[in-house]
Formats: sequence, C-alpha cells, structure tokens
Amino acid sequence: MKATELLHRDHETVDKALEQIRTGNTGSKTRGEVVAEVVRDLSVHAAIEEQILYPLVREFMPDHEAEILEDLEEHHVMKVLVKELADMRTDDDRFIAKVIVLSEIVEHHVDEEESELFPAMEQRFDGDELEDLGESLEKAKSMAPTRPHPHGPDEPPANLANVAVGLLDDLAVLIAAITYVLNHLQPTGSVQPPPGPLPRDDRLDGRDPIEPIRWRSMPAIERSPCLAAWR
Repeated sequence: MKATELLHRDHETVDKALEQIRTGNTGSKTRGEVVAEVVRDLSVHAAIEEQILYPLVREFMPDHEAEILEDLEEHHVMKVLVKELADMRTDDDRFIAKVIVLSEIVEHHVDEEESELFPAMEQRFDGDELEDLGESLEKAKSMAPTRPHPHGPDEPPANLANVAVGLLDDLAVLIAAITYVLNHLQPTGSVQPPPGPLPRDDRLDGRDPIEPIRWRSMPAIERSPCLAAWR
C-alpha cells in the first residue's frame, strides 16, 4: 500500500471514531472504549509521521519545510488534548467540548495534508517509492508509542527514543494486566470475574487486560528507518 493511501486510511479511521464519540453512536462499544481507540490510533499515527514521513519530506521536498513545522505544532496540540481525554471521564461536563475541539484540529490537519502534502508526494516520488515508504510506515506502527507524550521530542534523532517509550507503554499495560489478575484471583487460583463490565482503566488504554502484549525490539539505526533505506 502506498504511503498516501495508508495515511488516508488512518485519517478515515480516526475521523469515524471521533464522530462516534460526538454522536454517542458507538455500537456495541462504550464511549470510553472508542476514546481508547482514538488515543492509541492518533498516538501511533503521529509517531510514524514524525519519525519517518516528516524527516523524509524535509530532506527531499524542502519547499514544504514550513508546512511540516506547522504540522508538528498541530501534532503537539493534538497530543495535549488526547492526553487530557485519556484522563477524563466520559460524563465530565467538558468531555464533548474537548472532543469537538480535537475533531476540528484533526480535520484541519487532515485537510492540509491530503490537499497539499499528499499530491506533492505523488509528484515527487514514483509508485514504487511510495509503496516502500508505506511499508516502512506500517512496520513503524509496531514500535510506536500507544499513548500521547506531548512533551517528548518530535524530530530526529531525539524522537527515535520514542521507540523505547512505545515499549514502556506496553510494559505499563502488562503490569496493569498482571495487577488485575492478581487482584481477582480466587483461592483455587482461577480468576474471579468482575460483577459487571470491566471499568475503563486509562493505564490499559481501554484494552482488555488479558490481550496479548506484542514484544518489540528497538532497531539499531541512527536515523529514521525510511531515510536510512532511501539512501
């Protein structure tokens, strides 16, 4: 899949989830579960753009430098809002207002990327190069942070440390899962099911605490995987 197609798919996924939260039409999921999906998806999407896409554009498409700097600032604002949403109850008086503001920023960000940056990328790179870039972005998702870190670095080489942050995010999920299991053990050693639906735990990113944790390794590279491959 070409990079522009992959990123467009991400945009559509987040847009649909934000609309579900605003309208309350979340199907079989709770609002909290959909919020957890937005937290994860936006965090991962921002990370792969910052680690791979934006450095590549700045190197091979210098005319778009100002646009990328603006994108980085928009990412920062989005991360702040996403972090606040992750820590907020869905019945908070300001919850929907914060979702609406986040939706507006995401919409503006997506419109600029898809109307300006993506067409320019289609002109600058051929189909095979965009396919290679898409593969690099897809692989990077498995190493990206799953929670927002608005005060972390967003430019290379410092932001490659976010790979380790991604590992720590998953470690936090694992620790919370182990704690949950230990707290619900019966004397026989079996797990005591909760009396009702499992309450949302922000430490778990809204995921089932028994969900398998994917262990990931940090790449031994000095720059983004995409830039290193394109040399």
